[in-house]
Order: sequence, then C-alpha cells, then structure tokens
Amino acid sequence: REVLRRVRAEVRRALREVDVIAMPTTPVEAPRLDEVLGREDEVRSTLTANTWLSPMAGLPAITLPLMKVRGLPVGLDLMGRGDWELIEVAEKVVENAL
Repeated sequence: REVLRRVRAEVRRALREVDVIAMPTTPVEAPRLDEVLGREDEVRSTLTANTWLSPMAGLPAITLPLMKVRGLPVGLDLMGRGDWELIEVAEKVVENAL
C-alpha cells in the first residue's frame, strides 16, 4: 500500500506542473509474430511495461497510434488529470501528427 500511495502522490505532483505525461505505449518496437511464438509471457510482460502507471495512479490514459516503423505500429500513451482534458490534448496531438 505504501508503494501505491507513493506512486499516486508522485504522479499527481508531476501533473500539477504539466497537462499530461507522455510516454511510448510500449518500451520496444512491436515484435514480429515469429519473435513472439513460444515466448508469449515474456513478450507480453515487456510490451505492457509502460501501461501500469495510469491504473496504479488512478488516472485516465489514452493510447494514440501515431506512426509505423518498418510497417509496425508505434503508439504514444498520454496520462492526465481528467477524461475531457486528456481527450482535448489527444485531439491536438493527432491533428499535429497527421
């Protein structure tokens, strides 16, 4: 419980200084299927490493598919204080990215 309390406090402190926290949706590029077969649990753990912060902090997040690298999707994860504020920022990011 102490770790959860600290995570929530730090994220909320950071969001007093910025509108959103942005990070890659995954810490690595998307693997090809042949790179996943037989290693599903390990790959899942790696691919979801950046997605635990917003639920731990009790805050909304949205993932935006922004581009492709070598034909594979690359996403941006945005976390914010509230749903509508986050949606507004996401719309601006998408408008400027396309």
